[in-house]
Amino acid sequence: MKYFIAESIMLPDLPLSETELNEKYIPLHAKHIADGIAAGMVLCAGPKSEGGGIMVARAETREALDAFLDADPFTRFGLARFEVKEFMMKDRSDIVMGF
Repeated sequence: MKYFIAESIMLPDLPLSETELNEKYIPLHAKHIADGIAAGMVLCAGPKSEGGGIMVARAETREALDAFLDADPFTRFGLARFEVKEFMMKDRSDIVMGF
């Protein structure tokens, strides 16, 4: 199993209002993340104070994670891109022992 930090970066000059983003696209994105949590791929995720977000995830391969990120509504609708870093989970608390 491989472990990753994925950072979503909202693209500049989006052709939609903040209301449209919040009402239409964020619920779709949140559902996608919830599906990733239910599948055991996403440990945690949330917004950054400056916009975009961070996700801690695991997958058998980088390609499997990329497929999940490519299916994210933020990616599909051209609202954000993801930067991904792989890391080796060496130390962890009991809270994430099953992850």
